[in-house]
Amino acid sequence: MWKKGSRLSLATFFTLAAMCAAMLTVDSSTASAQTAAAPDRASIDAIVLDVIKDNPQVILETVNAYLQKQQGERQQVALEEHSSRLFKGSPIAGNPEGDVTVVEFFDYRCGYCKRAWETVDRLIKEDKNLRVVFKDFPILGPESETAARWALAAEKQGKYLEFHHELMTHRGAFDVDTLSAMAEKLGLNAGRMRQDAQSADVSTTIQMNRALANDLGITGTPGFVVEDQLISGAVPYESMVDAISKKRKEKKL
Repeated sequence: MWKKGSRLSLATFFTLAAMCAAMLTVDSSTASAQTAAAPDRASIDAIVLDVIKDNPQVILETVNAYLQKQQGERQQVALEEHSSRLFKGSPIAGNPEGDVTVVEFFDYRCGYCKRAWETVDRLIKEDKNLRVVFKDFPILGPESETAARWALAAEKQGKYLEFHHELMTHRGAFDVDTLSAMAEKLGLNAGRMRQDAQSADVSTTIQMNRALANDLGITGTPGFVVEDQLISGAVPYESMVDAISKKRKEKKL
């Protein structure tokens, strides 16, 4: 039984609230017989107010839970509305005809994205029926955008994935000299890449990725979309495998 001054969980709070509500909705035909045993409205209000005063965290938890639910519902609607934009117009790795698609929004200067690359790289190598779509989403400053531009320029020479790997495993700045050295290491034409990085179509791709991320409510990196499921953050390899397996099973039903 709750006592004044004690703390309680969110579940306990709602249980108490439900009990109070039940007391207030006693059928009128039996209310008179229970008047002596049941507390009156003022007593119940006092109890609820005491609970709230002693446990203000339950209000914050309730509001946060509601906001998260609303955000999840909005994102689900957005995923359905913009699915065609998710799976097109970006570099692809893995099996182009794969039965499950994973889309990643990332920034090359994001430490969590670099950690997530280990998972993505392993998935590409081990799951031969997986398609991965890369959405360059530079949000951490000018160097992030420069790196993204050079990566998209590498795609024009057929080596996006190789250059992507170099960028994700690099520790340090992304200045032009460093990017040029990476390009030359992979046998790319660094001079051409420097020009292509500033091309209108590369600029358009980055703008479209930012607009799509905004429409989906993705504000940080990495952000993954597994078919129609949004996953935020650098989740463990096993979690990604589970999410992919779940979507694969759903498609077979």
